[in-house]
Amino acid sequence: DLPFITADFVADWKGKNLEDCLPITDKIKLVAETVGSAAFVETADLLSNDQANGNGDDIHFCRSAVYELGERFFKCFQKIKGL
Repeated sequence: DLPFITADFVADWKGKNLEDCLPITDKIKLVAETVGSAAFVETADLLSNDQANGNGDDIHFCRSAVYELGERFFKCFQKIKGL
């Protein structure tokens, strides 16, 4: 009954490491689809720090992306809990 919500990698970084990321993402998506209290959040449209700020950090989401990710996680939580 404990909600499990996960998300994809930062698209900027994932695109550079696709061969390593796809098997992991595929397995996590499979778990999220088969477990009743789990959800997978897409992140393809969210920017990395490097994309937003040009600071070379392509593995972390930028500030606005983190806020959006939080909104998406909360919507998944509400859906899982039937709120």
